[in-house]
Amino acid sequence: MTHVINKQIERTGMTQQSLADIGLTTKSNVSMMVKGDRNISSDTYRAFATNSNDGVFITDTLNEFSDGFSIPAHNDEVYYDHPGLIKNQLIKEMKEAIYALENCSFLKRPEYMSREEKEEIIRTMTECEDVLFQGQLFLNMTCKHIKKNQRDLAKAHEQKLKMERRI
Repeated sequence: MTHVINKQIERTGMTQQSLADIGLTTKSNVSMMVKGDRNISSDTYRAFATNSNDGVFITDTLNEFSDGFSIPAHNDEVYYDHPGLIKNQLIKEMKEAIYALENCSFLKRPEYMSREEKEEIIRTMTECEDVLFQGQLFLNMTCKHIKKNQRDLAKAHEQKLKMERRI
């Protein structure tokens, strides 16, 4: 966990005291964790994962807590209970999809494509599906957190489209 804490301090400029506040521990305890003199408790792991709004830190903490054997999964409540993490994951997936789309050639008819070209198109389609999944997850969780009904958002969007069509 030492490298996760150090990475967080370097990346965001957080102080040991602010990390201690998130981890529901003391600055002295965080200092000892940074030096490697103290092991982190499961309660502190849990507090870091649930009290932080930084998706990168949450993911790193959860990965560290699982001892590197697992990464946050789609059904992991802690992982998906943070809109900031969902947003960051959506942005990551969008960048991967854009990269895949930019590097994929759709110029040939399917019957003239090689096996590798078809596989590249399938990989691109998979990246786009990841964006759709993360986008829907973002909508679901954000509506839940702001206590907004998705149907109301959909109705408002439909009304906006009708108005644009009239113009």
